[in-house]
Amino acid sequence: MKILVFDINYPSDTNLYGDVFVHARVKGYIERGHQVHVLAFFTRGESYSFEGVAVTCVSNLEDLQRTIRTIAPDVIAIHFFQGWMLEKLVKPLEIPVVVWVHGGEALGWYRRLFDFRVNRQFARYAAVNTLQLSRMRRLYRHARTGGTRTALVFVSRWMRNVAAADTLFDIEPYAIIANPIDTEIFRFQEKDPAMRGRVLLIRSFDSRKYANDLAIRAILDLSKTAAFERLFFTIVGSGRYFRDLTRPLRDFTNITLIERFLTRDAIQELHAQHGVFLCPTRQDAQGVSMCEAMSSGLVPITSNNTAIPEFVKDGVNGFLCRTPTDLARAISSIWENPDQFQRLSREAARSISVKAGASTVIPLELSLMQQTALQ
Repeated sequence: MKILVFDINYPSDTNLYGDVFVHARVKGYIERGHQVHVLAFFTRGESYSFEGVAVTCVSNLEDLQRTIRTIAPDVIAIHFFQGWMLEKLVKPLEIPVVVWVHGGEALGWYRRLFDFRVNRQFARYAAVNTLQLSRMRRLYRHARTGGTRTALVFVSRWMRNVAAADTLFDIEPYAIIANPIDTEIFRFQEKDPAMRGRVLLIRSFDSRKYANDLAIRAILDLSKTAAFERLFFTIVGSGRYFRDLTRPLRDFTNITLIERFLTRDAIQELHAQHGVFLCPTRQDAQGVSMCEAMSSGLVPITSNNTAIPEFVKDGVNGFLCRTPTDLARAISSIWENPDQFQRLSREAARSISVKAGASTVIPLELSLMQQTALQ
């Protein structure tokens, strides 16, 4: 099968935190013998290669349509659908299309109030978002029409339900398939009980969505306890909030702060050196970095909201928390119970392999694309 993958933020050597979950899919398709082309649409600059995957950059609609006709794919896989695509791309080209709905493109502006101040910039965002939701509704309606050969994929049930609520449209049909986790790179290794005292946080610090402020408040709460001196924290990230948020932690000798982006190999090395993954959130359609850590055997301490409970079961393969105090208590609990730590570590890795491992996800996606192409 010849697959054309669309993504506006495909990873590169200078954009390591691009859409790595799209790259994981591409590698999986190629490994299974399919011919895959990647288009970075409306991207200026030279085409490039990333980890053996060729990426073609196109900067305008005319070049985009010409490139598609030249490739003549059996199916187009679109990530982060944009409103113009239905009338300018999907309908006129009449090529089978599978659209993955990840989050930002399908959520109402009122679900992101935590990351904005009410000003002119926010007003513009709300206006653009309202138009985008209208266009998403047209896409959902188009997909429902018989014979359109357009399929929809949501990475979690929460994502599907919220998308339906925010567009006021009962989305049918659809598939729920998690973002794939590379269990070969993020391979489970049995954790020594001593690892329960080594806590890792790897997050972007460019949005309040990731709730790094709650994680830091939890660490500060722990600093007032007797157990704190036996715990070690590594905090890795980059973004506009990093220095301000981490400033209260700079004098602690058992806290390491790393302000930079990491390759996947470097992330895997940190996974091997830690036993707990601290990752509260205000909103996640899945939590890919959390799932990668779980695959490596780290016990997630995260938030009980949005799609997270679809991947983490409290006390079974991690901890679901609501407040910084809950986060601190969970870290203390795992420190005090080494047997529980090892049990949760094994179950974290097993559960993610079953639900989101690439060996599970990639065949499901390829089957859906083949079905769509043959309709």
